[in-house]
Amino acid sequence: QIDGEEWDAGMEALGCDSVDKLKAIFPTLDPMDLETRQFRDFFKFVFLFSREGTHRTIERDIVAALLPIAICGRSPHLTLFLDFLDTLPENTRITLDQWTSFLEFSEKVSTDLDGYEEDSAWPLLLDDYVEFVKKKRDQP
Repeated sequence: QIDGEEWDAGMEALGCDSVDKLKAIFPTLDPMDLETRQFRDFFKFVFLFSREGTHRTIERDIVAALLPIAICGRSPHLTLFLDFLDTLPENTRITLDQWTSFLEFSEKVSTDLDGYEEDSAWPLLLDDYVEFVKKKRDQP
C-alpha cells in the first residue's frame, strides 16, 4: 500500500497539486520510459494494488487481463504465457513471487528458452510454463 507521505512525495515529484493537474499529466506517464529497477517497482506495485482485500494472491483471469497492460511490451513470452495460463484450472491464483519472477524470466530467458536452467530457482509455475513451451514447440 502507499501511505500518505509516499503519495504526497510522488505528487510533488510530478508537480501535481490538484486532481486536475494529475488528470492532465496522467496520459504522459508511460512505464516504458522507466529504468529496469523503477519498472520492477512499478510492476510489483501493479500486483500489490490489484489484490482484493487481504488476499496475497491474484486470480488467474485477473492476471491474464493485467499482464499485457503491466508488462508494457517488455516480455517476448507474453502471448505464450497467456496461452499457458488458460490451461491452468480456473481457481489458480498467482503469488507476488510468481508475478515478479515472470518479469525477471522475461528479461533473462529468450523465446527459444536460451538462458533457462532447469536447476535454477524459478517458481514451479515458470518451470511448468517452460514444459508447456517445449511441448508446443515439439508439436508438428
